[in-house]
Amino acid sequence: MYTQKEETAYFAANHQLFNLEFHQKVEDKQYFNIIQKTKNCHKKDINSFNVDENDKISISTSPNSYIKIWNVKGDLLKEINPSQGDNYISCLMKVLLLECGNKIIHLEYLKRRKYQKVRKQVYWMQVFQTNLELWLLYVINHSVEYIKQILRERLKRILDYQIRLNIKILVQLHQMKKIQLQLLMEIFISMIKISNKQIKLIMLLMVHIQRE
Repeated sequence: MYTQKEETAYFAANHQLFNLEFHQKVEDKQYFNIIQKTKNCHKKDINSFNVDENDKISISTSPNSYIKIWNVKGDLLKEINPSQGDNYISCLMKVLLLECGNKIIHLEYLKRRKYQKVRKQVYWMQVFQTNLELWLLYVINHSVEYIKQILRERLKRILDYQIRLNIKILVQLHQMKKIQLQLLMEIFISMIKISNKQIKLIMLLMVHIQRE
C-alpha cells in the first residue's frame, strides 16, 4: 500500500514480522532506501492496511483486535480497540469505516490530520440476525443526503454476510422514533440482495407508514 501524492512517502506492511516499514520515494523505484523507522506495530499478523485519500493518515489492523492510525512519518497517532476479533477498515473521504469481528461497524471522522471521534447517534439494529450496530454521522455541514451517499456507496463493499430484514421490529423501531425507516429501507434495498416478495412487503410497509 502506498500514498498517492508524489511528495509523501511510500508504505509497506511486513506481515510475517508484524512490522510496518516506511519507504522514502526515490526517482528510481528499484532502489528504495528504507527509513530507519520500522515499527513493530502489532502482536499478530497485519490483516488490513489502508491509506486515507488525503495521504496524511494510514491505518493498520490485526487479529488482536487493535487498530492503529499512523501519519506519513510513521508516528502512531491513535490506538483503537473497538472489539474482540478480526478488524477490517476502509478509508473513504474524511470517514474511517471500521468493521470488527463481532460484526459491529463504526464510522469515525478524520479531521485535521488526526483521529477524532465524531458526534454520532447509534442505531441498535436488532432487525438483523447478526450483532450489528449502524453508526450514522451527524456532523456540522454533513447533511442526511451526504450520509446516505456514504452508506450506499461504501458500506455495501464490506458487508459480506447475509442480512435478513425483520419487518415487525423495523416497525417497532420506527414507532419508537429511533430510526428513520424510509432512509434505512432505501439504503439496504440498494445494498442487499433480497427477493421481490420482500421488496413488495417493504414498499407496502413504507406506504402504510407514510399515510400515518
